[in-house]
Amino acid sequence: MSNRVKLLLLLGLLMAPVPAALAMWYWQIGIPEARVAHGELVPDIPPLSQWALTPAPALQDGRWHLLYRCAAEPCDLDDSLWRLHRTLGRDAPRLQRWQLSSTQAKNTLPPGGQRLVWQAPAALTQDIWLADPQGNIVLAYSADSSIKDILRDVRYLFRRNPFSSMQAETLALQSAGHNSHLLPEERYE
Repeated sequence: MSNRVKLLLLLGLLMAPVPAALAMWYWQIGIPEARVAHGELVPDIPPLSQWALTPAPALQDGRWHLLYRCAAEPCDLDDSLWRLHRTLGRDAPRLQRWQLSSTQAKNTLPPGGQRLVWQAPAALTQDIWLADPQGNIVLAYSADSSIKDILRDVRYLFRRNPFSSMQAETLALQSAGHNSHLLPEERYE
C-alpha cells in the first residue's frame, strides 16, 4: 500500500467523527433523553436578589444556597437538611442553608442555618430550592423529595463547579470565623 493511501485512510479515520456527530445532531439520532438532576429545572424563577428576603442575604461569598420554606413550627425539614449539610463533609462550607419563614420564629435552628423572613410569591409551588453563588435558582424540589436525591444533586454540582485552593481556604476560614476579612496571602505577611 502506498504512503498516499495510508495518509488518506488515516485522515478519513480522524475526520469520520465530525460528520457522524453532525448527522446525530441534525437528525437527533442516538442522543440520550435521560436527565441528570433529580430536582426540577426552573429557569423562570427570578434570582434571589429579587426575592423579598429580610435580612438581605450576602450572595458574593462563593457559596451555594439551599433554601427551604417552613410554613409551620417546628419545621420538619430543619433536621433532615442539617444532616444533608453535615454529610457533605469537607464541602459543607460551600453550602449555606436558609430557612424561609413568613414570621420570625422563636425556636432555634440547627447549627449553620440562618432564618430569613420572606413574603412567598404565589407562583412558587416548590418548598426547597438550590441556588448558585450568584443567586440564580438552579433546581427546585417539593417537600416530599428524597434527601438522598437532593444530596446527589448538590454533590454533582460541586464536582462540576470546583473551587480553587485559595477560594476553598478562604471559605473554610470564614466558616470558622478566623480573619474572615483577610485573603490568605494577606494573613501571612
